[in-house]
Amino acid sequence: MGLNMKSKLFFTFLALVVYTSQAQGQSASWSGIASQGYTDRYELTTSAVNGKIFAIGGGVPFSNLVQVYDPATDSWATPQVQGQFITHYGAAASVINGKIYIFGGTEDNIDYADSVWVFDPANNTWSTPNLLEGSNSYTTRSEPASAVIGDSVFLIGGSQGFGDWINTVEVYHTKTNEWTTLNAEDSLNAVWTPSASVVNGKIYVIGAPVDSSCHCEVQVYDPQTNKWSIEPANPMNVLRTYFATVVVNNKIYAIGGNVWTYGGTTTLSTNTTDVYDPSTHHWDTLLTENHSLYMTRGQLAASAIDNKIYVIGGYQTNVNNVVLTLPQSNVENANGEIYYNHRVYPIPATNWLNLVSVEASSHFNIVDMLGRTVISGMTPDHGTLTLNLTNLSNGVYFVRVERADMKGIYVDAGKVIIMGK
Repeated sequence: MGLNMKSKLFFTFLALVVYTSQAQGQSASWSGIASQGYTDRYELTTSAVNGKIFAIGGGVPFSNLVQVYDPATDSWATPQVQGQFITHYGAAASVINGKIYIFGGTEDNIDYADSVWVFDPANNTWSTPNLLEGSNSYTTRSEPASAVIGDSVFLIGGSQGFGDWINTVEVYHTKTNEWTTLNAEDSLNAVWTPSASVVNGKIYVIGAPVDSSCHCEVQVYDPQTNKWSIEPANPMNVLRTYFATVVVNNKIYAIGGNVWTYGGTTTLSTNTTDVYDPSTHHWDTLLTENHSLYMTRGQLAASAIDNKIYVIGGYQTNVNNVVLTLPQSNVENANGEIYYNHRVYPIPATNWLNLVSVEASSHFNIVDMLGRTVISGMTPDHGTLTLNLTNLSNGVYFVRVERADMKGIYVDAGKVIIMGK
């Protein structure tokens, strides 16, 4: 898929632990998990079922393997399966009622799939449902995204050839084995290697848009209104393709992938993790310590169990196993909102704001809900910087500070509410 398949491949498995506590605030740390017993590959799917992760398919070479990771024993197993799953990569997977549904992908580097495969972990069997009489199958494609609402799977976008990304959305109704085309108000803008996540009953599609003028890195489908819309989000800090997303605590974690520049994707991968909060329409980059220990990769897969994000496989050379701790210092106020009161205070503010130097001698900016910069400057070497807010209106703003270890990458230093003027 636009990468050099002859390169030697190395893979790693990482667990990103995300948790919240009153004393510690939100923190995240990388740690290695077992690789013995796992077959190296990329463009696979992973699905979490009953506390285990099922890694299915992938390449290269093309694979129809089903391998199972058990976090309780930190071990992999390759079960004997019954039934047939065609070898291919670039598929989408969704879980409904404990069964794994696989859609799309490239079969043997030639044909794009239009079948539905169902894997039942209870008895390690594959099956292919018989479609309802009169129902057509879905549009053939590779690299689609999928998302579950109720008992239906939304198959979103994908590719019908390199650079030929489509905006087709079709719905598979598992109870009737029937496909329908989503006829929604407005429509999805086509994106490269789309990712789909469900938060509070809405589908969030993330990816680098084919049309750079649409500013549609985050698009949302609301089944209650049957409407697509573009989120009023600040730009993702690292626009990426061939990445993975996982939802933890109603936030979307975008992990790894290839750095995107308009005009074409690159094989240069990123080791950053961006986090999208649908409640604020805001992207943040997780602040990392020793982030260079996490070697980069694209075409990876990820699944979450018990607030842990397991990243499996991927494409890149010299990838290693690492442990990465990502502390943040914040507390919750009486309303349950997370404020970084060790970084910015007071909250709420009126005419003045104090910024603690979390990144010494670094650029910072304050942006409004539309992502517009309203104040910018440099943090002090140490101590606290006092900012004049008298020219700002009441509302919600975000303080963003450039990471000292990565020029041009900004992280949140706090959410600011200005009121009382």
